[in-house]
Order: sequence, then structure tokens, then C-alpha cells
Amino acid sequence: MKIKQVIENLFYVKYDLKNNTYKTYFKNSEIEYDLGIQLTIKEKLNNILKKYPDTFEKLKNNICVNIEDENDKIYISKIYEKKSYIYCTAFIKSIAKHNEISKFNEIDTLTGFLQYSSIINKKLKHKKYIMLIEIKNYDELILSNYKDLDDLISAFAEFINAFFIDNLLYVARVKEKQFLLVFNEIDNNELKKLINRFLKFIMKMNIRVSLGIVKDINIKEAYKKCLAVIEWNKENNQNLSFYNDIYLKFYKSSYETRMLIIDSIRNNNFEFYFQPYYSIKQNKIIGAESLLRIYDKKGNIIPPSKFIDLAEKSGLIQEIEEIVIDKLFSSQKQLNNLTLSYNLSANSFSKDIVKNIFLDKLHKNITIEITERMILDNKKAKEAIEYIKKFGAKISIDDFGTGYSSLLNLLEYEIDYIKIDMSFVKTLITNKNSYFIVKNIINLANELNIKVIAEGVETKEQFTELKKLGCDIIQGYLISKPLPFDEFKKFIKEFKIEY
Repeated sequence: MKIKQVIENLFYVKYDLKNNTYKTYFKNSEIEYDLGIQLTIKEKLNNILKKYPDTFEKLKNNICVNIEDENDKIYISKIYEKKSYIYCTAFIKSIAKHNEISKFNEIDTLTGFLQYSSIINKKLKHKKYIMLIEIKNYDELILSNYKDLDDLISAFAEFINAFFIDNLLYVARVKEKQFLLVFNEIDNNELKKLINRFLKFIMKMNIRVSLGIVKDINIKEAYKKCLAVIEWNKENNQNLSFYNDIYLKFYKSSYETRMLIIDSIRNNNFEFYFQPYYSIKQNKIIGAESLLRIYDKKGNIIPPSKFIDLAEKSGLIQEIEEIVIDKLFSSQKQLNNLTLSYNLSANSFSKDIVKNIFLDKLHKNITIEITERMILDNKKAKEAIEYIKKFGAKISIDDFGTGYSSLLNLLEYEIDYIKIDMSFVKTLITNKNSYFIVKNIINLANELNIKVIAEGVETKEQFTELKKLGCDIIQGYLISKPLPFDEFKKFIKEFKIEY
């Protein structure tokens, strides 16, 4: 006997739209049933449906309709409409049946699906398509105290069952928000069409999903690969992807980095490196950008480009910032209160979060770096900037010229610095367009009393040209690479420039 799931209480319904009549029936399959139990449940189903004559009217405009009747719940899911008929499934769940099912460890009591542990070691004779469905907004539903979440999951499970039943070999609920489907014989094109129809239907439900699909003979390995695809979907804002070996490498890498971030949070293993700001007019180091680093188990430095995006997407960035700010202020004191700039995460750019992170410790020798995109939300940006500025702290726009702002738009935000993106500085000497852009940014910024920092300065030629154009400050390897604290402290004392 092949087990798809416990569905003695699952029926198919054909509703006649013209005559307002319906018929319930069983569908032949490879599963063995107790016919007596099915007939009893079918009679109960029909009796309940008679009590709620408007059920199928509701189904015209909804993908799922739920009925509660004393000790029974019925979940009706529309499969499709054809001519003057609606074809759907009806799943009846009684307390008695629920308790009966719960005796078996291999069955998930909420959905009636198999549990992951009961299919993980099942052997397939040859490769099958295996699909993982993850409910993307499950955590949001919990946090928003969504009513009847269990009913929604049950209805969704029944819809999965109804939609794919003809093509399924196994279906299991893996975790609270994940379902694993093992398909029977189905070709790639047919599967794609089926899934696209599935995605269109569930748009009507309060559920958003991510799908990962792989063809494999080992269910346990297939699940790992599907997890990698789901992670890839998150990173690339996708809802559906078929497995590629690149995804597994990506998943392992992102998992290792995530664990490294969590370990660093627990043990406060973050370090700041400092890259100097050199004032052309004053001919001295006037400050530095503080750049966060973490170390892997081998002692290798992990730069922000490798972990900040992941920390933001994982919701860990605020915890990191709350931890490292004290270290930033401590370093500043040891540097005789030298001006330091700090790159604030886009996720933290609101008045309330900034307040939680800095706890009113901001002062005139701290500069907060933000990007152009972060000021697109006008009201939110103004509130955050006003809070930062009230302590005398400065605001700097990082990577200027690559976003959506113009210098005139920045006037309403009381910006202190703009940092010309290094892509323009890199081609300043060799590209007329880059030269024209840099020249005009500097000229207009000077007129608006906004100081200009050029990032990524690496050659004497770039330095000389920026000096001619009236740039205020330069930053880059020509002056120094980012340095750990002790080396930076030594660098300030010994620094000389002869350009």
C-alpha cells in the first residue's frame, strides 16, 4: 500500500452553478480505504452542507470556504471552474477523528499530512520531482496575531492536497511553515504549468509562498537542496526556482556566515578598522571612517560586504549595532575624541531605532553615514536626521552620484558631507564624463556649504586633480588602507604627506 496521506475524510465535490446543486464522491486512487468509514463521513458531510446552503455561493468569489458545525470543521477548496461547474475538495475534520489521528506519530494532527520524519527515509526507485513550499509570511501572521491561523494552515494544506493529488506520491508537513511534496511521474513542462496555476490561485489567499524544486532519488538530500533554493529565492526576491548546484554552495556559505554573525553577537567579537580622512586644506588627518569587521574561526577578516546584507535580511543588524556602538565610543575616547563616521544600516534609519542604538550618546564628533536611497521616505528621513542633528552630530551621504538624489534635494535635510562615489574617482583622469560629474558636484556643494569627501583615491594624479577642483577631504589607499585600532593610533602620530 502506498501512503499519500490520511484522506478517508477527503471528498470531491462538483457544484452545478446553474441549478445550485452539488454531488460528493470518492475518487479512485492507489490508497486503500475503509469504505464503511468513508460512507459514514460522507453522510455527515452531506448533512452539514445542507445546513449551510450558501457555502458554494461564497466559493464563487473565494478560493477556500470554511464551515464550523458543532464538533466538525469542513475546509472546502476550489480546484478550478469549467463551464457551469465548480470542482472542489471538501475535507471534514472532527474532534474524534483528530484525536484518532494524533495517536500516530507519523501524522501531523493539524493538516493530516505525514510528518517529515515518516518520509525522510522512504526509498524512491528512481529520481522524482520534489518540491518544498515555504510560507514566506508565516512569521508576520504570528506577530500580527492573525486570527484563525490554524484554520488558514489547514485550509492551505487541503488546497495543496486538492490541487496536486493526481500527481503526488507523498506530501508531508516538515515544519510549521513548510510542506514537502514528492511527485509521481510528471515531466518538467507539465510541472511548471501546474505550479504556475497553483501560484495564481493562492494569490487570493492571505498566504505568500516560496517554492524550491529538485529532481532527486534521495528525499533527505532533496530537502537540503530545496532549502538552498528557498534561501536563494530570499536573496534574489524570487518565488520559484529549480535547483542548481550553485544554490547549495550559496546556502552553505550564507549559513556559515549567519552562524558566524550569531556567534559574534554572543561573544561581542566585532572589531572596528579605521580609514583616515585627510583634509587637503588643513594638510592633516581630521577623522576616520569606522568600518566593522568580524573574524572567522581561522582568524580571517570578514568585511562588511560579506555579512551586513545577510545581517539585515536575517533581522540581526540592530542587535549588532546596539553592541558595537559602545565599542565605537570607547575607541573614540582613546583617540582624543577624533571625529569618527559610522555607516548606519538602512533597516535602522528611523528616529526610534537610532534612539535605541545610540541612547542619546551622539555628539558633535560623530558623523552618521547614510545612502541616498535612505532619504527617499521623506518624513521618516527628516525625523531621523533631526534627532541626530539635535546632538550636534553630522550627516554624510555615502556613495553620492549613484542613487536618486540631487544636491538641491539634499538642502532640506541639512547635510554636512557628501562622499563622491569611488567609481567616479577611479576614472576621474581617464573619463571626461567622470571628470565633469566630479567637477560639478564639488562646485555646487561648495556653493551650498556642503563639504565634499572623495572616496577611493589611489594615485597622486587623482589627488592633484581633486585638489585643483576644490575637494575638501580625500579617503583612500593613497593615504592609508583601513587599519585596526592600534595601527591606526600609531599612523596618526607618524603621518606625513609630501604631495
